Amino acid sequence: MLGFTRSENASNFQIMVGLDLLASGAKKGFIETLAHRGISVSYTTIMNTVKELSSESLARVVEIAHQKMFSIIWDNINIAFRVVHQRVESKDHFDNGTTATLIPLFDPRTGEY
Repeated sequence: MLGFTRSENASNFQIMVGLDLLASGAKKGFIETLAHRGISVSYTTIMNTVKELSSESLARVVEIAHQKMFSIIWDNINIAFRVVHQRVESKDHFDNGTTATLIPLFDPRTGEY
């Protein structure tokens, strides 16, 4: 624990663990339990980190869009989650979303964007 209080990299490790837990669908209570044990950061910190990363990425996209030609590739994602034993809190469900990638284009003769 002393190492965690002295090292920024240890804190970054906790954030990465938290982001992985969130991405893998861990429940808020489980994340909070691991945060109290020092393995992860709190659920609130994870959500703040996600919002910060999102706003930084959006700012970078806007910057590229204003400076260069670009192409956007997008697709809808539909994932079916099937549960073997359905209970009140555990049911079949679909997760849907849209993903997009911005690709800066360049002039093949000059190699510049």
